Amino acid sequence: MRNLLGGLLGTLIGSWLLVFILNLSQPTYPQEVAALWVLLAGSYSLSQSYAALFNPLMVVAYVVVWLVIGLVLAPFSKSGWNAVRTTVWTGVWISIWALTSILLLNPTFWNDPSRNWDLLILFTSTIITANIALVTTYPVARIIKSARRERELPVPEKIETICECGAVFKSKPLVCSECGRMISEEIAVND
Repeated sequence: MRNLLGGLLGTLIGSWLLVFILNLSQPTYPQEVAALWVLLAGSYSLSQSYAALFNPLMVVAYVVVWLVIGLVLAPFSKSGWNAVRTTVWTGVWISIWALTSILLLNPTFWNDPSRNWDLLILFTSTIITANIALVTTYPVARIIKSARRERELPVPEKIETICECGAVFKSKPLVCSECGRMISEEIAVND
């Protein structure tokens, strides 16, 4: 669930950032969804990243957006394969919003004979391209993980509490099960 939400947030921020950087104009979406044009147009543009990466004029903008998306995804990812899973979810979200954009702009797309092939290309290319975000997601996720590990208290080697009656417990009980006394920090002996 964390990866799914991270992918959605990365999609939202990446779409907005790409629309802002490229200064995209608003397409003619139906009035009901006109307020979502930044998400729809940005997602469609992100889904076309594979083509833009070969354009020298566009490559910097797209790489910067993907690296920023990676920074957004890092707190939602644990290191390793979990980071890959988050980037895959990002690619899926971008593909879904891009498909929505395509269908709103061209309702006949669904009846097109090459629809299945186009959908396969859309989803696979976007999911593969989304892995560019791993360049920043993975290292930042590792840094976050090591920072969390440093904040954790060390696990005690041995927990042992001895009551006044001589009962020994491998925990810190509130009441002695042998004599019924309340065990407090002053009375208990911890090793």
